[in-house]
Amino acid sequence: LYHSFSVAGSADTEARQLQSLRALCVVVVLLADHISAHVPRIVAVLTAALRATQSTAIKLQVLAAWKVLVEALASRAPHMLARVVVQAAVVLLPALEEGGGVQAAAVAVLELMVVEHKAHTAPALARMPPLPTHPALARINAELVARQGTGNALDHLRLLIDALQHESLAVRYSTLGQLKTFMCKNQEWMGQMLKR
Repeated sequence: LYHSFSVAGSADTEARQLQSLRALCVVVVLLADHISAHVPRIVAVLTAALRATQSTAIKLQVLAAWKVLVEALASRAPHMLARVVVQAAVVLLPALEEGGGVQAAAVAVLELMVVEHKAHTAPALARMPPLPTHPALARINAELVARQGTGNALDHLRLLIDALQHESLAVRYSTLGQLKTFMCKNQEWMGQMLKR
């Protein structure tokens, strides 16, 4: 399944990929109480599928599969949501910036994790890198601000430093870009902190 998304190609290939993603959704539901043992592999497949395609149909199916996974975790292994939420946010960033139905589906997945299941994801939300400011992300960003503290420069810097230690390479890479932006925007404040 993982390797089927690295091959670009015909409508037949796209149909098989869509069928594989639908089958993965069924497997996630059937795993029930055993889902937590398979989360890393499922996330890897969904990540690869989203990154490897330009097809809107496949992207929408991947995002539907993310939603099925989040709902399954919330009902069967809620402790796993905190382990997945930061990586999911980073994986979904390109979809959030795409617009249209893909963006709406990505926002729905993140709202499910960050807003609807905040009781399970709260510990991870404090370490979550900031998301883009976009009207569609207003509820999610409001929840992140509430969980991450006052939003002053020092708290923001601490958040970014903590995110640099995340287990996911994608999270660390995204955070480095945000840290560069933070340092450029806060040069004067950084100079004052270095003088202390």
